[in-house]
Amino acid sequence: MHEGNPNGSSSSCENQNGDSENEISSKGDSSLVRSKCVKMGAFPLTHKDKDIIRLIGQYLKNTGFEQTADKLVDESGLYLEHPVATQLRSHILAGNWTKAEASLAELHKLLSSDESMMKEMKFSVLKQKYLEMVEDGKLIEAIHCLRYELTPLKFNTGQVHKLSTYVMYDSLDELKEMANWAGKGYASRQSLMEHLQTFLPIHIVLPPKRLDKLLDQAVSHQIHQCKYHNRSLSPHLYDDFSLLTDHICAKDSFPSRCTHILTQHGDQVWFCRFSPDGSLLATGKQVSLLS
Repeated sequence: MHEGNPNGSSSSCENQNGDSENEISSKGDSSLVRSKCVKMGAFPLTHKDKDIIRLIGQYLKNTGFEQTADKLVDESGLYLEHPVATQLRSHILAGNWTKAEASLAELHKLLSSDESMMKEMKFSVLKQKYLEMVEDGKLIEAIHCLRYELTPLKFNTGQVHKLSTYVMYDSLDELKEMANWAGKGYASRQSLMEHLQTFLPIHIVLPPKRLDKLLDQAVSHQIHQCKYHNRSLSPHLYDDFSLLTDHICAKDSFPSRCTHILTQHGDQVWFCRFSPDGSLLATGKQVSLLS
């Protein structure tokens, strides 16, 4: 991660009008002081602070709050991702494939990555380029891309052969189904960028939707730890679940009405466990018999 300003250890901070930290705080503007002093180094950001800022920034951008994310970058003095990664994202979303390939070459210089990884990334970009040409009916350009750009990579030959059949599609829906592709536009290009992110180290760009994944893991962990959680009432992860408080199901919400009587065991039952969806119950008896 690159920082726009160093976080040194300064004991005081002045605003543009020459007010000291204590003077501004006495006026009730402590949040302004914190913001200004972070950039000047009076409050050094910890590694955890920087990670959280990058996670929040990525989430804001993914949800369309571009200006808010840019403001966060400006106030923190941190980059959310390496400038070359930002350029790559911009070129891919704009469908500028020549510039996207140039950005990939720049990343290769930065990372000294192995050739197989770079080939796979370039193959993914050229595949998107090819499919968009086919959709647009630019078949001569698409065949040129296939023959002189994709094939020379000598990567995933079977996929290249399969791509060659797409020029004979009868309808756009058929092309999308054959290629398992969303079609030309933001959705497929964003999906491509997220795929490329999985190859890049975190100091260049965060993994796609990283904050979402961390929150999903936290929710799953709390549900797993909840003794009385009833999955049949909340089959989806965030049903009746708030991130603003710890998840605890009340005991009286757990089913307590007798619906079945197990008669298969004639001895002591030493163990029982419900399946994750609550539809099955496994039991074990003293003689190691499972039912």
